[in-house]
Amino acid sequence: MTRTRALLTCSIAALSLMAGSAAFAQPAQGEFVPNKPNTTNVTKNDPGYQALKDGDLRTAGAELRQSHAEQPNDAFAELNLGAVYQRQGRMELAEPLLRDAMTHGHRLMPVDYTNPRQRGMTVEEIACANLMMGLPSAPAGREKVCQTTLTVALLVPKAGAMAVSSEFNTYFEFNKDVLTEDGRRILIRAVRRVNRTPGARVTLVGHSSRIGSADHNADLAERRSFTVRNALIAAGLDPARIETSATGESDAPIKTVDGAREPLNRVVTGTIEVPAAPAKSPN
Repeated sequence: MTRTRALLTCSIAALSLMAGSAAFAQPAQGEFVPNKPNTTNVTKNDPGYQALKDGDLRTAGAELRQSHAEQPNDAFAELNLGAVYQRQGRMELAEPLLRDAMTHGHRLMPVDYTNPRQRGMTVEEIACANLMMGLPSAPAGREKVCQTTLTVALLVPKAGAMAVSSEFNTYFEFNKDVLTEDGRRILIRAVRRVNRTPGARVTLVGHSSRIGSADHNADLAERRSFTVRNALIAAGLDPARIETSATGESDAPIKTVDGAREPLNRVVTGTIEVPAAPAKSPN
């Protein structure tokens, strides 16, 4: 009995070190990302990150809350503060931060990790892994705890025409056309944004990877596109403001050879267009 308790204690200690993994930013990259690494104040020498690595959750929480307040859309601040709350067993506070880190941390590659097992993962992937560790598992066949999603920052509308305001992608599991819970949340946020903007419209394009026949993939992409359309309508968007299409395995976001398994191609790309501001007349 004593040995069993000792093993259990060791297992709990190991899990506590793994839960709520965090990362700090890499140097600036030339490629555009939703949250540019060179704009973050969470670096290797950041006292909040160092306190988190040392297990000083009180100091880490105080420092990282300040970082998050100063840069509320910073993926590293969101991930690390979420990790603090997760290690404290406060998943009700950690979950929204980790979901925001998934959105803002797409393709952001850290250079240091508090959990060696997550080395090489993006901020988005770490946040998703933390959610899967911290939240109850979904029943078999039901929606997963999280999925990779992307919201791209607002672009400046040009005068005189409809302009792309923002884009959102909704990803799917292999050969599936069912939304995950995180996919549903991102669409609800998109509807709120569209409904706040008179005249805004949404364009959806369904895609698939290049596994299986072209006909099957065309049908799958179309079903995915209508799944997203129906979710937008269910969240309160007027159907007249949605345009839906599908390209199947052709014109995929990530170019691959036939038969390649590419998760980023199992997607419905969504574009929100807003009426451009009228051009100013010369004085």
